[in-house]
Amino acid sequence: MKYLLSNFIDRKSGDLLLTRRSRRLRRARLPARKITDIFTDINTDKLSKVELEFLEQIAGYLDKNSEITNYCAQLLTNKSDVSVKKYFAKFVELGLLEVEGKNKGRKYKINRKQ
Repeated sequence: MKYLLSNFIDRKSGDLLLTRRSRRLRRARLPARKITDIFTDINTDKLSKVELEFLEQIAGYLDKNSEITNYCAQLLTNKSDVSVKKYFAKFVELGLLEVEGKNKGRKYKINRKQ
């Protein structure tokens, strides 16, 4: 069953209804270290300001958990499925992330072989 982010919004107040998993994801939002410590060979000239902000938002989670799914990134960044896919595709192309799995089982990990 596919869950939409709109299913987690209170219809009366418009507030986000947090589940245990999403509360844990929100707490993991800020990176514990600088982004350059996590991604050692990052070339910021190739990334736009928006892409860097997205990468900073998921960096803390990746540092703690070593992998992230599209859905987790959506919860962390409040971005759509299509936007998250676009960012992940760019980071894979630049060699910052590596892909594991296919389709719904796809996870992204920090590329340590840079």
